[in-house]
Amino acid sequence: NYRRAKARLFEMLDPGRGKGLGIQPAAILNRDDVSYDILKPYCRVPILDYSIDQPAAIRAVDIQLNAQSTRFHVLLPDSELMIETQLVGRFNVSNCLAAITTAYSQGILPATIAEGLAHVKGISGRMESINEGQPFSVIVDYAHTPDSLEKVLATLRPLTAGRLMVVFGSAGERDIQKRPIMGRIAAQMADFFVITDEDPREEDRTRILQEIAHGAEVVGKRQGRDFLCIADRTQAIATAFAKARAGDTILLAGKGHEQSIIVGRQKVSWDDRRVAREELRRLQ
Repeated sequence: NYRRAKARLFEMLDPGRGKGLGIQPAAILNRDDVSYDILKPYCRVPILDYSIDQPAAIRAVDIQLNAQSTRFHVLLPDSELMIETQLVGRFNVSNCLAAITTAYSQGILPATIAEGLAHVKGISGRMESINEGQPFSVIVDYAHTPDSLEKVLATLRPLTAGRLMVVFGSAGERDIQKRPIMGRIAAQMADFFVITDEDPREEDRTRILQEIAHGAEVVGKRQGRDFLCIADRTQAIATAFAKARAGDTILLAGKGHEQSIIVGRQKVSWDDRRVAREELRRLQ
């Protein structure tokens, strides 16, 4: 049982440990999570909780979200601080609160906490913002399954003032059933999208694109009007950038941190982030 295993970690916190070392044992709990009430009885040390939506010892308020950064105030038991971070999305506000609460419990100064979070860049290729001074947002993410693509688009939608666009594909010789599902998700959640290569391997790359497109067409989208199929990933990214306007967000999905794309039997050097920067510079 996953929750019982997690509860065991809290049971292991020893109230007497750290005495004389200046360490204060504490149980850090997320008040917004359904596991809060389950884990609370297992805590043998003082609980320090955090929240966005519920009353808690440490709270985030005045949250300002966009596709390139996040800004919010944190109310501490005895002070407050302003957080500005490159991490994006409401879920990352919660992640930041977990780090803030942990650091605060150990006596780290609020100014030091804020400075630390200001320099956090996040995980490479996961909701990674690419900024070359362009008037629209570009996000690179590893999302390569229907579930992950849906979650990333859902995260970016409220952060986007303009249109939400996505460049994505589906790997060759892998899980062909997901292709039309991903096409449908893009059709339902994005304003425009470009279907492109994502490791086609030895499969017919055009057929992969058309199988994804079929899922979009079933829900009423039309190729050439609502989306494009461009096998060459560099061209696909460049085309999406050329269509972007101020306030738009473009998600480059499926490759993330990966350093190659597999075409035929050959691994070709590739990095979505590098290509994105190169194409953005060409627009200037």
